[in-house]
Amino acid sequence: MKTDNPVAQELGYTPFDADNHYYEALDAFTRHVPKNMQARCVQWAEIEGRKHHVVGGKLAVFERDGFVFDLGPSLVTLPHVFDKVFRLAGTSLDEQVTMVRLDPQFKYSWRDGSALDVPDDPDATAAAFDAFAPGAGEQWREFDANGRTIWDI
Repeated sequence: MKTDNPVAQELGYTPFDADNHYYEALDAFTRHVPKNMQARCVQWAEIEGRKHHVVGGKLAVFERDGFVFDLGPSLVTLPHVFDKVFRLAGTSLDEQVTMVRLDPQFKYSWRDGSALDVPDDPDATAAAFDAFAPGAGEQWREFDANGRTIWDI
């Protein structure tokens, strides 16, 4: 086969994408999913008049004027798992990535204008939850303690 395309050379034929368009109905990814799980499916977001996919509200990017903004997760909760993958490739997470603790660790905002900044310090986090909803700080501490117990198991 005479081609400069390395994929075609490896396959032995030229691949053809017969579905390089997207004409699915807006509810194509959610119509057969229970209502309480639909927020975890592919969603549509309208940004400046154009529809974009947002997967589970996390795995997406927004591009504008040549800049790309990650709308996805930025919190690494299990760095040792990433390190294991890097070690399988002959390196380590520390050698390849500079990990930076964030403060606040993350921010939540809702359509009604309410917002919650979650600090890096556990006492400050409990205080932020309490300021957001009285009693939520203690509930967060219980949640955190339970997570630590699960982690230790």
